[in-house]
Amino acid sequence: MREEIKAPTGEAKKRQPVFTKPRTIVLVKVLGIGPVLGVEEKKRDDTRIETAHTAEATRRGLNPGAYRRKADTGYCLFQKKTGVRITNLVAELQALGLKYTGCFYQKMEGKSKPVQTFQFSAEGDALPIPPAVKDLLANYCFADCSVWCNLRYKQDGPGQFRLDTVNLTGPYQPKPTKTTAELGIDGNTYRLV
Repeated sequence: MREEIKAPTGEAKKRQPVFTKPRTIVLVKVLGIGPVLGVEEKKRDDTRIETAHTAEATRRGLNPGAYRRKADTGYCLFQKKTGVRITNLVAELQALGLKYTGCFYQKMEGKSKPVQTFQFSAEGDALPIPPAVKDLLANYCFADCSVWCNLRYKQDGPGQFRLDTVNLTGPYQPKPTKTTAELGIDGNTYRLV
């Protein structure tokens, strides 16, 4: 069993205000499935991301390395929970007014396989969810699940918005097992049942 990583108590308290904001964007990231339906690769600049996360953490008075070696500003709700399905998550996001706005994949440092990202947003035009994406998100069990809840400063104006990331990794099984948990939304947070 993997040890769950927790931020220090004081750090966690500084990060908890994320739960007072409604979700604006939810990214569902799946490691290792490659591009779905010929979607283009979105280039990733890890140095720029690390610099931006460090600057934002500093601006908010957070320790950028509280959870891991990479800088972040989020609250880690779950870390590498095993045997997780997200069967109803898409419907729950849509019920909250978050629309499917597209997907992309990225090659990431230290990962042998690309990460496919499916975006749900309160803003932008809704797109139809491709059948292959619906099948993957509704019918598969994932080996690991981590959930991060983040506050981000708006680039084009004052204030902050909430961006959540649900990270899923394989191997993928089409059928649940006795130890499978279901990830769902519980108010402004998430739950595993």
